[in-house]
Amino acid sequence: MPAWVGYVLFFVAILVVVLVHESGHFLFAKAFGIKVEEFFVGFGPRLWSVRRGETEYGVKALPFGGYVRIAGMNPFQPPTADEYPRTFGAKPTWQRATVIGAGPVTHFLMAILFLTIFFFAIGVQSRFVPVVEGVEATLNGKPSPAAVAGLGRLADAGIPLGCQTVLLKGVNDTPAVMMELMHRLLMARVRPYYIYMADQVAGAEHFRTTVQAGIEIMRALRGWTSGLAIPYFVIDAPGGGGKIPILPEYVESMNEDEVVLKNFRGERYVYRQPREEAGVIELKKPSKRAPRRKTA
Repeated sequence: MPAWVGYVLFFVAILVVVLVHESGHFLFAKAFGIKVEEFFVGFGPRLWSVRRGETEYGVKALPFGGYVRIAGMNPFQPPTADEYPRTFGAKPTWQRATVIGAGPVTHFLMAILFLTIFFFAIGVQSRFVPVVEGVEATLNGKPSPAAVAGLGRLADAGIPLGCQTVLLKGVNDTPAVMMELMHRLLMARVRPYYIYMADQVAGAEHFRTTVQAGIEIMRALRGWTSGLAIPYFVIDAPGGGGKIPILPEYVESMNEDEVVLKNFRGERYVYRQPREEAGVIELKKPSKRAPRRKTA
């Protein structure tokens, strides 16, 4: 934002504060039947004005605030006997005090209004910082827009996000569903972290799927999508045995000489093992040639 815009906004804010201040005097003077002669924005030469009833409203050349002229408040302009009942000095003390205090009170009201809007719109910073360790998302491969928006706010705040997904029979136990879920998680800036087999708990047997189904899902992911979209497939061993990773078999055979591997397409490759008896070939430096002698 250009610097001049800041100056203009500051100037406008000061002008608004002054006008609201003067409006406090004006409104209560009118309410108590005190004659208000002028209500102007600015000072100096008059640029424009209009009379409504007994009050003249207008704009002057120097926009450095505003003023309200209340009858009877200028000691150099004594009112006539007919005007006196509607002057400031003719009113009771509490009314005069209210007219005088109405201006400063508007500053407190503006502050309360501003802070109320600020706190409702932006909120108050909490001294408690939430910690999100992981997000579970198994919505048939389609996280809801509300979930994506919430995850985006967490990611914008610098919180690393990971997903732990439990395989459920008939819900997310197919490669197509899990592939779409992993992609949508990455789009929401969530790192797929774990795929779990369901725990062996009473009453949930109908949700459990086979380990083979999980292996097929991992085989469908590996090589066919980004490595960032491939989580660990684990079984949380019963009795506190920890997370045990489960992988498809990519090693067909292995001995001291070579390893036979199978890639994600089912193609076989041979990887040679290092030979311990193989020595290091010494590289000889080229010898320097003796300079030739010139013969007469």
